[in-house]
Amino acid sequence: MKRDKEFKLRLNDEEYGRLLALAEQDELSQTRNGKKNVSAYVRQCTLIKPEAIQKMEIQKELKNIRWQINKIGVNINQAVHKINAGFGNQLDIEILEEELKKLNGTFEKMVAELGENYGDYENPESE
Repeated sequence: MKRDKEFKLRLNDEEYGRLLALAEQDELSQTRNGKKNVSAYVRQCTLIKPEAIQKMEIQKELKNIRWQINKIGVNINQAVHKINAGFGNQLDIEILEEELKKLNGTFEKMVAELGENYGDYENPESE
């Protein structure tokens, strides 16, 4: 949606500096390349309900988790391909299995952290 309406706000140097610092710390209002977006920060603080902000935080966290899982899957695929091609041995298989167990433990911790940080998150696999 095009944003073509302007709203002017007068701030002193101290207030302006604080606004810039807060906008820089807020990950949700940053641009895709990580730079601060003061307009997005002000819109978020004034127009978006806290529940929507929480949902945005969860979505950002899940996007990050999805990216990490994809990278892990690529690494596992490469390892299995090398093992199947005869470049691996039993020790490599055991190391891979151990790493998968660690990954599962890390994932469970992340699910628990989501529950702690964002409320009653129910793990569908726990039912």
